[in-house]
Amino acid sequence: MKKALVLLLSVVLVINIFAACGSTLNSSDDISTSGEIVVDNDIQAVEDDEPIKKEVESESIEESLEIAEDEEWNGTYNVMPEPFGNTSGGEHYQFYSTTNIKIGAIDVEFYNLEYIGWDVFKEWLHSHSSKNSDYTSISEAANLYSMIKYFDIPEETVREILAKVRTGREDELSEDEIKMLFSDDYEAVAECFASDTAIRKEDNLYSLYWVYEHSIEDYIEAGITTDDISGVLAAYDEVGLTSAAKSAITAKLNDYINGNYEVAE
Repeated sequence: MKKALVLLLSVVLVINIFAACGSTLNSSDDISTSGEIVVDNDIQAVEDDEPIKKEVESESIEESLEIAEDEEWNGTYNVMPEPFGNTSGGEHYQFYSTTNIKIGAIDVEFYNLEYIGWDVFKEWLHSHSSKNSDYTSISEAANLYSMIKYFDIPEETVREILAKVRTGREDELSEDEIKMLFSDDYEAVAECFASDTAIRKEDNLYSLYWVYEHSIEDYIEAGITTDDISGVLAAYDEVGLTSAAKSAITAKLNDYINGNYEVAE
């Protein structure tokens, strides 16, 4: 998509791959009128009312990834290391994302509707974020589609907003995609809007972050196969993990792929 106004967090818990243009924002009120919220990206600043920093993509961001504070991995993956140390950077959005940016970004006009408002939106975003909950269904984990469902936003209103703010942008939704926003076929919606790195099982989308934090037993329970894991294993090379985190996730996923594990009775 255009590298236009996508927010980079100044804290590590949630981080973008989309670097953007602009200046430093100073309050949660600024956040609510700044353009758009990127789900599972800007959620930490929404929770803490911390300033969000918007930057032009530059070498300085890449350098910050290289100087990440690393930690020793203890050789087990019962408790995974912090994935990024104390750094933030553009590539990290894909670590947390379940959906593509077309519904992973929520434009300000949606959460500024008079019957929603910033405080209500903030509470919903916090409680439905796939980083702060175990929601995996496309209809429940925070995204534009689930927001439309949750707040019962009329189709006419959605179309008016999208025509106003998305027309001519690379993240503009096609007519078929707009129709999907009002579909009750959750599995089809998940297939349409899944991120490139999400593992899809029916209407559930599992992010790299979910795979990183959950156990092999959880993979099996969710129906995530070794082929599914093999398909996303290389993506961990692209998200700037610390060496401890990379060692831990590689060991865990290879143990699953190779059958080197025991499932608790």
